[in-house]
Amino acid sequence: MNITESGLGNLCFTNVTTKKIFLNVVLDKEEQILRMQWHGFVPTDVVINAYIELGRYMKINQYVPLKGLVDLTYAEGSFERHNDWMIKEYLPKAVEYGYYRTAFVRSKDYFPNLALIFFEEENEKNLKEHEMKIFNTAEDAEIWLKS
Repeated sequence: MNITESGLGNLCFTNVTTKKIFLNVVLDKEEQILRMQWHGFVPTDVVINAYIELGRYMKINQYVPLKGLVDLTYAEGSFERHNDWMIKEYLPKAVEYGYYRTAFVRSKDYFPNLALIFFEEENEKNLKEHEMKIFNTAEDAEIWLKS
């Protein structure tokens, strides 16, 4: 995984071997929104490492988002295996820092959407202080995040 920064808060995660972008991140300090757009198939270990590296970047730059927009429009394959890690490890720590809401945009691919439904169920059972909602468009997700 290679991470490049194009202006403070704009990050691009690429596959070292293929040089293809798999994650674009925009840290919106004014709105306190973390915007992420996933591309293609990304193995679970790479997804987890990307979140860890993103967490390090935010800590170094003293950025604490309160909300997130996770755009899965172009994501492929299932990310169900990383759901457990997100629910048990990552999100509880983020919630401790004030993070409370995530808007997801559905993928064009079947499997990410299925994993997203499972994630929603686990979130409702295990993280009462974290609200999430699934949308068809990024525009609708933005409106909800800003409400």
